[in-house]
Amino acid sequence: MFDSVGIVGVGLLGASLGLSLKQRALCERVIGFGRRKESLDIAQSMGAIDEAHLEWKDVLGSVDLLVVCVPVDKIASTVVAATPLLPPGAVVTDVGSTKSALLARIEKELGAETRFVGSHPLAGSEKSGPGAAQADLFDERVCVMTPTDRTPDDVLATVRTLWEAVGMRLHAMSPQRHDEILARTSHLPHVAAAALMGVVEDGDLPFAAGGLRDTTRIAASAPELWRAILMENADAVDSVLADYVGRLNEFRVALSRGDAATLERLYRDGKRRRDTLGH
Repeated sequence: MFDSVGIVGVGLLGASLGLSLKQRALCERVIGFGRRKESLDIAQSMGAIDEAHLEWKDVLGSVDLLVVCVPVDKIASTVVAATPLLPPGAVVTDVGSTKSALLARIEKELGAETRFVGSHPLAGSEKSGPGAAQADLFDERVCVMTPTDRTPDDVLATVRTLWEAVGMRLHAMSPQRHDEILARTSHLPHVAAAALMGVVEDGDLPFAAGGLRDTTRIAASAPELWRAILMENADAVDSVLADYVGRLNEFRVALSRGDAATLERLYRDGKRRRDTLGH
């Protein structure tokens, strides 16, 4: 399907993609690029990549498809730096959790040379690094693609083929719409989990049961990763935070007034939506 796929950043998503490509025999060669030799060595030893490189200058010329799996605040600069070194017709995509800001930077810098389309496989976890990689991480998960009016049709088709081949279900929407939705469904939950752990005292922890563990699992995610995501999507996250604080205030007002009916209504509304979400 692909002759040579390059993966920049061999953490959880990058190494999982490499494993999936190799196990499904979807490409001849997977080339890993990164800044840390240790991560590259782990990815190569587990079979996620065939080659490992700390530098890409003399290697990118043989890559058909480049997947950028670095933190969101590094994606645009990585794409801009890599594109001139790729062969004609090569395609670039990413796995970032935000889209609007980075796509604007990429299209501004590359102009007509842009052969990039944004992708966001919704398949992460609170774990990180190549040691947490799984070949089936993308199976039956959703991937959002964010083409713009400047995205070439063949670029969109190539990236669609990639994600479908590793088992994902695809949706396409504008970068702006993506960022609005993910602010609610991903970015806000991470903020809420971190904030909740911020009000739990150390002496409370021996008495923590399923409720606290279930609602704060993602508070264990890498702080530097989430700092970058929140800064990249600051406006959308700020807007949904205002909505969330407003809903929390409804609980506070109901409690202060002894309004049992409103408390039950708020809980029922939350339960109804959670039941719709499923497991």
